[in-house]
Amino acid sequence: MATTSVIDRAVPGAGPLGDVLSTVLQLCGDMKEGKYACSSLHARLKGFLDELQTVEECGQRPGEKSLHQFVAIVSKFLRFLERHRESSLVFRLVAYDKMAEEQQQVSDDIAQLFEELGVVTVNWEEQWEHDTRIQKDVLVASAMDSATVLRDLTDPRACVEAALTLKFEMQQRAEQHNGEIMECIKSMMGIIAGDNRC
Repeated sequence: MATTSVIDRAVPGAGPLGDVLSTVLQLCGDMKEGKYACSSLHARLKGFLDELQTVEECGQRPGEKSLHQFVAIVSKFLRFLERHRESSLVFRLVAYDKMAEEQQQVSDDIAQLFEELGVVTVNWEEQWEHDTRIQKDVLVASAMDSATVLRDLTDPRACVEAALTLKFEMQQRAEQHNGEIMECIKSMMGIIAGDNRC
């Protein structure tokens, strides 16, 4: 009985692994300020797939545990991208810490897979810190820029929803945000309050 190639391994509810990784790459491009960090995660996932294919080409079967973990990580990252790719700037700002935590978990899971496979990766942690810093810097700059904030608010209803969300975050969840994010929330509230459409 022929065994399924690694690239054809099924990701539940999504399709063959190779196709899913192509979809993941496309979705990474939709992640606004998160596209660089997400693209780095995709590159790491693709690198791990390449390692598994090399093992397979040498006539060995990759470990079932590694394959199962890899598929689970790809599936988790795909769900993350699908959930956040079309989020408004307001949502991305107030959910930043949670989103960054999810990305960090995927990064840690990938690093563990490489370690279990015995593959040494160079400067990943340094590159990851750089990518996530860029992500946060771009988010902060976007949240402080009037044109960017208002471009995301296409109608009066969107303005009201954004204002109510930001007000709730300020009044009920301020302790859950770091100072930089709170400053952005205040700035966005001021931008929205000063717009004629809102």
